[in-house]
Amino acid sequence: QPAPRGNMAVHCGGPGSLTLCNYVMALQFDEEVKSSYNIIGFDQRGMGRSDPTFVIPECAAHMHADAKKLNVNFGNEQSIRDAAQVYKETHLACWNHPGFQLGTVQKDGTSKAFHFLEYSGTRQLAEDIERVRRIFGNQQLSIFGISYGTIVMGTYATIFSDKVNLMVLDGSVDPNSDIVSRELDDARAKQERLDYFIASCEFGNGQCGDTDVRTCLNDVSTMVDWLGEEIGDWLAPVRKVLEFFGMQTGKNIVMTTLISMIWSDFSQFSRVCEYAAKDDYGSFMDWFLAMLLGSTEYEHDLSLPFINITLGNTKFSFEYNTDSKPTSSEHADADWPFEGYGELAALTSVTQDMITAQGRVLG
Repeated sequence: QPAPRGNMAVHCGGPGSLTLCNYVMALQFDEEVKSSYNIIGFDQRGMGRSDPTFVIPECAAHMHADAKKLNVNFGNEQSIRDAAQVYKETHLACWNHPGFQLGTVQKDGTSKAFHFLEYSGTRQLAEDIERVRRIFGNQQLSIFGISYGTIVMGTYATIFSDKVNLMVLDGSVDPNSDIVSRELDDARAKQERLDYFIASCEFGNGQCGDTDVRTCLNDVSTMVDWLGEEIGDWLAPVRKVLEFFGMQTGKNIVMTTLISMIWSDFSQFSRVCEYAAKDDYGSFMDWFLAMLLGSTEYEHDLSLPFINITLGNTKFSFEYNTDSKPTSSEHADADWPFEGYGELAALTSVTQDMITAQGRVLG
């Protein structure tokens, strides 16, 4: 249907966001925006209803027989090598999956073979968006991307700049595909920010009070090291959730969460400092699980005609996961578009791993 301001392509990130992004976006847009655009979402190549799919056990590292080795101890070289071996074996099994071997007959009658994984990355998604734009009237397209979606829409705008009307990039992700430089930049930025905050406390930042931030972080690090492998068992209740976001249940997630408290709720940070100073492991573990799982029930009903949502337990009142409705991978028990899709997509990082690997290997 024609819309006053034309068409808008959206991508909610992940990778793994599917056509349900259309409705998720409705939570952000006011009535004027929603009534002004046709909002278009995508089941990008390899996901959702797209075929072939890489949402299969062969491509999911967390389905590997030695998946426990992915809980990396970054201070131990052998632990890192063991995790790398799991990923290597997974990638080989995925690459050799027969469903990715595609063939076509050329105009001259000869056959040509293609490997799906060489044609299912971010650039191909941008090209697919352009194909959809042409089908939907060949007019300029407005684009909106969140997180990984900023890479998608940034790629589209780079390749098809004259086809873009308006563009919004929300929560931009570094598009650099070089894994070493990207991770070094990320680590350096976090360390510099932390060093600045510690220095500001030592120079009299009123927010810090009497807390010795440098000593606190050292105390917590020592305590976490002492806990060692117990951390994995301790975080078992939230392992699946962490893996969905590409995080491992080790020291890294503990320290990352703690440091994030500096920027958000310093009173919580001060409490943890007390636990660490007293070697109160039990209270520390209880606090950390409460931070990840949430100790309070939050409910917030959104007054929209087609959706009701309760934070912490998302439920959509509109129809989805059917041939004519949006696709969602939010629920682990969803057997759509095929049996077991929800478990693989929601409880492993297969979609993120596949797209990230293609970007870093193929560009």
